[in-house]
Amino acid sequence: MKEGKITERDVTLIRSFIAELQSSRNTSTKRAYKITFTLVSWRRFIGPFEKNDMAALYAGIAALKSGRSKRGREFMKSTITDHMIILKTVLPLAHRE
Repeated sequence: MKEGKITERDVTLIRSFIAELQSSRNTSTKRAYKITFTLVSWRRFIGPFEKNDMAALYAGIAALKSGRSKRGREFMKSTITDHMIILKTVLPLAHRE
């Protein structure tokens, strides 16, 4: 948040999402950190979670697929797949609250 990467609302959504995963799916702390990192990194490609429409999401997905890591490397296919799975899981929560 200090660099303007995510909004206060996104912080709340991510915390709620992680708490739900840990309580209902017994998600480990390590996996929770990975999911949190992935959701924050999505903000390079999309806007606030609850304000995205389908056009913005498709543009963000295309940007992720053609983008590069902070180190300048192309994203591996497994990274893209993991990002997609995590985003698909969190978006319903963002739009229900």
